[in-house]
Amino acid sequence: MPVLDTLKLIAPALAVAYDDTQLEAFIALATCFVSASVFGCAYSQALAFLAAHIATLSTMGASGAAGPVTGERAGEVSRNYAQPAFLPGNHDYALTAYGRRYLEIRNTRVGTKPLTTGFSFGCP
Repeated sequence: MPVLDTLKLIAPALAVAYDDTQLEAFIALATCFVSASVFGCAYSQALAFLAAHIATLSTMGASGAAGPVTGERAGEVSRNYAQPAFLPGNHDYALTAYGRRYLEIRNTRVGTKPLTTGFSFGCP
């Protein structure tokens, strides 16, 4: 399945928010961080999840919003965000569900991080 189609499948809200050209730009940004030779059959998934993570971060804008919304108020407009759990070496991946999923995939690949999950992605 092409990476763009995978991205639209895993992140339908992003497929509505952005056109194909914009989504391809997010994929291009993620390409530098995902190696086909390292990720093997999980390459398209890893690339799509990382692109979705980058696209989601872009919607957070300059507000500095980090985690999920934990509270809102309409009068005098207010919004509170949860603090994400940062893990050493994981940078901002913990900020989105897509980033955390990318880490799960990355952690199953030899040469990226120690194997920390028991997930199988149907790869030989």
